Amino acid sequence: MLEMLEVHDERCDPRKLDAAFTRLHDTGDLAVLDEVLDLLRQDTAIRAFVTQKLNRENEELNFLLGRPLAEIVRAYGMKVEKDENGVYHLVSDQ
Repeated sequence: MLEMLEVHDERCDPRKLDAAFTRLHDTGDLAVLDEVLDLLRQDTAIRAFVTQKLNRENEELNFLLGRPLAEIVRAYGMKVEKDENGVYHLVSDQ
């Protein structure tokens, strides 16, 4: 399980989210949003896996993995919505 926590730290580092939003701001390149969505999908998948394997509540995950990236994107004026097919979308939080 420690290995999975390390994988999460590497793949879902909030600094990657910050770097992506900085590139979006600096370049206006909307393709960066795909990178953000990929980070969100990875974070969600790893959290689901850890929850299942450890049989833990979501609150404990915040201690083990930090705040979910889906919450952190609000600091950038965005929010995550999931459609009926389970696909994530970033929308303005304003």
